[in-house]
Amino acid sequence: MRLADAVLVTCACASICVGTGCGGTPAAGTSSPGTGAAGSVEKGKARVVEVSEPGQLLAGPFARGRVGDFRLENEHVAFIVDAPDRAQSYAASGGNVVDAGPSRPGAEDRLGQVTLYLDDDLTRSAVYETAEPGRDPDGAATLTVTGTDLRNPYLRVVTTYRLAGASRFLEMESRFENLHELEDIIDFEVGDAIAWHGSEPYIAGLGTGHEGDFEGPWVAGVAEGITYAYTSPEGGLWGRSGGLVTHANVTLLALKRESSQSVKRYLAVVEGEDLPEAARIAASLNGMEPSGVLAAETKPLGAIEVLVEGTARAVVRGVEGTPDPVLGGACDPGARGNVMIVEGQASRPIPAGLYEIVVARGPEYSIHIERVEVLAAQTARVQADLARVMDTKGALAADLRQHTRGSLDSCLDVEDRYAADLAEGLEVVALTDVNSITAPGPGGAGLVVIAGEEIATDLSGQPVGRFSVWPLAPDAGALAWSNVGLDDIVGAASAAKALVQIDHPRDPDVGYLALVGFVRDASPSSIESILGLGFQCFEVWSGKDVKSREVALRDWIRLLGIGYSPTATGGSGSTSFVGDEPGYPRTYVLVDGNSPAEVSVTDVMEALEAHAAVVSSGPFLTIAVGKTTVGGLAKKAGKTVKLSVHLEAAPWTKVDQIEILVGGDRFGDPIAVPPPPGGPTSGAAQIFDTTFTVKLVRDDVVMAVARGTVTYEPVLPARPAVTPWAVTNPIWIDADRSGAFDPPATE
Repeated sequence: MRLADAVLVTCACASICVGTGCGGTPAAGTSSPGTGAAGSVEKGKARVVEVSEPGQLLAGPFARGRVGDFRLENEHVAFIVDAPDRAQSYAASGGNVVDAGPSRPGAEDRLGQVTLYLDDDLTRSAVYETAEPGRDPDGAATLTVTGTDLRNPYLRVVTTYRLAGASRFLEMESRFENLHELEDIIDFEVGDAIAWHGSEPYIAGLGTGHEGDFEGPWVAGVAEGITYAYTSPEGGLWGRSGGLVTHANVTLLALKRESSQSVKRYLAVVEGEDLPEAARIAASLNGMEPSGVLAAETKPLGAIEVLVEGTARAVVRGVEGTPDPVLGGACDPGARGNVMIVEGQASRPIPAGLYEIVVARGPEYSIHIERVEVLAAQTARVQADLARVMDTKGALAADLRQHTRGSLDSCLDVEDRYAADLAEGLEVVALTDVNSITAPGPGGAGLVVIAGEEIATDLSGQPVGRFSVWPLAPDAGALAWSNVGLDDIVGAASAAKALVQIDHPRDPDVGYLALVGFVRDASPSSIESILGLGFQCFEVWSGKDVKSREVALRDWIRLLGIGYSPTATGGSGSTSFVGDEPGYPRTYVLVDGNSPAEVSVTDVMEALEAHAAVVSSGPFLTIAVGKTTVGGLAKKAGKTVKLSVHLEAAPWTKVDQIEILVGGDRFGDPIAVPPPPGGPTSGAAQIFDTTFTVKLVRDDVVMAVARGTVTYEPVLPARPAVTPWAVTNPIWIDADRSGAFDPPATE
């Protein structure tokens, strides 16, 4: 429930307050900032220190702590809480647990972040302004952070992190104070958003890999050498889990005006992959019987080995009663679920049984399907030969929005990211981590790699959507994202000589058009005043969201009709290589070059600015009017033009029809496309060319859309289904022969 008269917070954080009374003197029993090496705490004691040197932080590729943060530790465990002015990833401020692990020197963290999760709202948390270390009378070390609800400044939030001397868990107690003199707060969910990041989520009673709603006594994150457990004494947890993030509610607030209520949660650290011990600790904290650990199945093991020239993706499905295998966990660099990345050769242990192996390298290549029987203690080998069946000369396949472990929703490092991209036949990739810039790093051979940032303003007090900005210099620092508008983002991008893309524009929670109340039929002047229109690219297809794609397509066409010309793009937003596979959709960027070695980042940016792009799930679709191709202006063309259409598609992504759109309206009947000459696994592409006459009454835009009904299963999961689809950016037709384009829409 939200207060009707709640006012948005207008700053992410105000200041850091450290020490009793905020006067700079450490509280009795606490360490001064920077004193005490990591792991040197006395037995049976606990302490909190302000981190003054990197050696006091937890190690590992997933660690996010920095100098200036706070370390709570005892002889067993250590937790890093970031400083209040350090808003990062999914938090509107610092003051949150960002690392956790053993307290010994050099110990590694595999946790992402734990932030308050308020009112069952994925983007709502607390905004902390001060941090005060201290010590309880029983000797427990404490750190108290104080602030307000991101969406309601009348709801004061005071969270105390408490670590006892012999404890293996951190107590997190948040006191909520309703400061409003008139309004009650009832049925207000409180819990935590746990970004597991480098560990695999495990839901009690449901196991790993659960996607969707859940109820249970505890949740956990499991990684090599460490297990985390989260629970609460308030009762059972409920919420939803997906990918690497679990949103867990623990209770409902019922706050009368000018009253308060406290909520406790616990985060435990267990060395080793030890779910039974994690469940035992959780039970000791929540008062329930230890339960929820599923018995591991023990079956005779063999192995599957796949060999292929280059990089590919192999899907292993059980057939004739054999279940799908689990080849790897959520953060396994080479495999997840029943999918593995093959870089020349890859093998995995697998239960004995009968399997179908599907090897693919994206929609420009043939696929290999083979059945094998895996016997105990033996290896079944599959040799896959993949042929390029499409000629995309003068175009490179790009994915302009994807994530690495620089975002909390992904645990892929850049090298693993590149392997997944190459396995889908991609040639250009943009690293767009949330509110951060990831350096391209090594391993990008065979790719044009673009460093960028996905600016997520929905995580601030004044959300206006999400935007990708590229290219950016990694060492320049991330662009501002908290309480900024599109004009601010466009200005910052312009200063960096970068382009701005509106990401998933119609998403009801994070889409710019949805949040600003865009009305497609409004007048041009009204649209300009609402949108600002300083962006260069418009993501018409985001991930596998087909419903929003059709709405965004109409929005984009409306902008073209009133004289604005953002380039249509598509991006996967991929965080992994299963479920949100990179390159679905992709953007074919039309460039002067046939391989990544011949093309630069600048070439890609110039092509996008020139609208020389095709959005697609695989089919390669282009149009031309004479020598004018996609993105160009056909000057002095007249009102009757000949439009040439060219289509190529792999046999397993066959297109059924092509539509020609003039000003957004379909011109004539859909054009039926003959099927490819062979079956899905053949090396014969679907190739189609046609030319016909288009008659216009005024200057207008002409584009083409290709559609098919065949799903990409078994190459991709059945749900959400991916089917053949592509849309070209337009050709602008100068029908009145004025030498320029006059938008058809008027006031």
